[in-house]
Amino acid sequence: MEITTTIQLPRVLKKTSSSLASPSPSFSVYVSKDYFKFNAAHFIAFKGYREKLHGHNYKVDLKIWGRKNGDGYVLDFGKIKAVLRDLCKDINEHVILPVNSNVLEISEKGENVNVKCEDGSLFSFPRNDCKLLPIEHSSAEELAEYILGKTIEHFSEEYLLQMRGVTAMEIAVSEAPNQLATCRIQLPALTAGKVAPAQAATEIQSNQIKTVQADFDISKNAHPRKRVKPCLCAT
Repeated sequence: MEITTTIQLPRVLKKTSSSLASPSPSFSVYVSKDYFKFNAAHFIAFKGYREKLHGHNYKVDLKIWGRKNGDGYVLDFGKIKAVLRDLCKDINEHVILPVNSNVLEISEKGENVNVKCEDGSLFSFPRNDCKLLPIEHSSAEELAEYILGKTIEHFSEEYLLQMRGVTAMEIAVSEAPNQLATCRIQLPALTAGKVAPAQAATEIQSNQIKTVQADFDISKNAHPRKRVKPCLCAT
């Protein structure tokens, strides 16, 4: 007597290897160097509050997401390092002053920059010792936003982000170990050769305005920031 046994194979095993869908790999590049740093003085000021003038040894890191191109890169490490090194050097050993502040009156007189605070305090710094930035507060979040914007601005001049299919970029700025803030922007997904460079740059600029304000994150492992009472004495 011949006995026939039928074995039910799992559905996935019935498919041939040619019919299995290959997962699409995703790529990211993270760059952190010892020289991505700057030393600077600052103070946070907003309605009813001002920190004492103090300083930090800031550290900057960058991460980008995108496709792997024909040369095997998402974006050349060398280009990333050159841009961030120059940006950090530009801020290093300065007093950071947020020119868009709504509680600080910042003016230049001769070779000095004068700052009048809401609490009546007055500062006067040599102009060459100051870095006037287009931000509202000199927080790690807004410094990350500023550095991210300058990085995108640099690469947009050569249309590298658009043409190489970079989809997102993130800058992290740390004030101390385990105390950092990040700012990330999603960039429009563009395919090389299908969008004119001028149009691509316009789309990135438009997208940046819409999203960069919302994509902040403070590390959950960060220590609470030390708050000090406002100093009411004239300086």
